Amino acid sequence: MNNTSYPWYLSWPAIIVVFLFFWPAAIVLIYLRTQSSKGGAFAAASNKTIYMVLGAILIVFGLMRIKGSIPMALFMIVGGAAMIYYANTLAKKASRNKSYIDLLVNQGETSIDKVANMLNVKYDVALKEIKTMKSLGILKGAAIDEQTRSVSIAKVQNTAGEISGMVNSVTGALIGGASSAAASGSAETVEGACPGCGAKYTGPKGSTVTCSYCDATFVLH
Repeated sequence: MNNTSYPWYLSWPAIIVVFLFFWPAAIVLIYLRTQSSKGGAFAAASNKTIYMVLGAILIVFGLMRIKGSIPMALFMIVGGAAMIYYANTLAKKASRNKSYIDLLVNQGETSIDKVANMLNVKYDVALKEIKTMKSLGILKGAAIDEQTRSVSIAKVQNTAGEISGMVNSVTGALIGGASSAAASGSAETVEGACPGCGAKYTGPKGSTVTCSYCDATFVLH
């Protein structure tokens, strides 16, 4: 579950109302929504359907008005098409952000060139997007070295399959952003992935974890 809260003007009801009256402003609001929180950088992957539906609705409205006002109809049709295109663009970027988490956090990859190759993007694109994730606080512990074209994430123990914010299953101690309702040395240890960004956590079964990377809260099963 993601506990991200947005200002009222970035809520879905507000965006939908603005979208129906002036779609360019709605696209700006959606962009601001994706940039206003750590979770927003990943949300477009799951919100793609909503964006697509909004775009389709606007196209239908435009087709319905084509006999009455061609300029207005075209404005709405273009807006719907733009929304569908933007939905795909945002979803791809959100999916790529999850891939950065998987490669840099879960797998411990440090070469930006290798990451770029695996994601089929140019080095400059990968570097820019990693920097953006750092500025948003998603990769706040990242150390980027442009001379060696590398990046490392602080407090990551990839060899043990554990990352910062995990629940220590041996002592039951709480570390980072993780909290446990059943933290004990005898609890069954399980590994789970954050539903928001895909970062992997290891801890006692039933532990409640607040992800250090996207702030989503979930339970290890």
